[in-house]
Amino acid sequence: MPINNPFLDSYMKNEIKWYKLKEYEEGDVKVISKSITGRCDDYLNKNFRIGTPDTPILLLDGELWMSLSFMEIQSHWVPIRMAHGKCATGGLGLGYCALKMAAKPEVKSLDVYETEQGVIDFFNKSFSRRKGFKKINLIRGDVLETMKKKTYDFVYMDIYKTMCEDKAITDCRELRKNNDIYMYRYWCEEKVVCTARASMGMDVFLYNEENEFFRMWTEAQIGTGPKGKTLCDLYEPLYDDKYVRKCIRLNRLCLGRLRRTV
Repeated sequence: MPINNPFLDSYMKNEIKWYKLKEYEEGDVKVISKSITGRCDDYLNKNFRIGTPDTPILLLDGELWMSLSFMEIQSHWVPIRMAHGKCATGGLGLGYCALKMAAKPEVKSLDVYETEQGVIDFFNKSFSRRKGFKKINLIRGDVLETMKKKTYDFVYMDIYKTMCEDKAITDCRELRKNNDIYMYRYWCEEKVVCTARASMGMDVFLYNEENEFFRMWTEAQIGTGPKGKTLCDLYEPLYDDKYVRKCIRLNRLCLGRLRRTV
């Protein structure tokens, strides 16, 4: 089993250790660390855990904004590995994804669009000494208003509170219309692709990183389950076929996802 398998508990612990959380509170931004007990799903399947490692949690004006849960870390695995060249992301959150991308030698620069000044201040004060930080350009404002006439090799949009929002489709069309973007991804794209292939029988092209991601998911053993059972046995598909079909048409046609040479 590869050590970089995001579906392993050991990977989760290593990522939280790498993140090096320092608790923070200023204005309406608060960052704490606590264990999560009970229903704690993975990205592609149901799961129940008896406690987790102390998990970084971002609260904005008392409201849960983001946490480095299993689902969150797994959902960033593919875009982080695909990031290259001149990159941009929408949504800063805890800054985990931005830090991981910027630490890659393949990433030359990273524009991060964020609406909340307090979240930007937290990130600057907490991570200014981290590897790759100087590659990051923080841009305050609504990404749909501020990202215009830009050229990027890779864009990852992570501004949605819930998975599979209709806004992800309209945002994609708008951002690609107003910018020159070679490769575009949005949060929860892998879950859509998995549903299209596994539940709807659609012949959907996969990038190398997606193939690796799904392979590791099918190999990861259920921690406390019967021997031989893997996480894919707990698979939880999306149940909106119409939405999935819209996304697939968008991803494979509008987005011009180019097949890589293996």
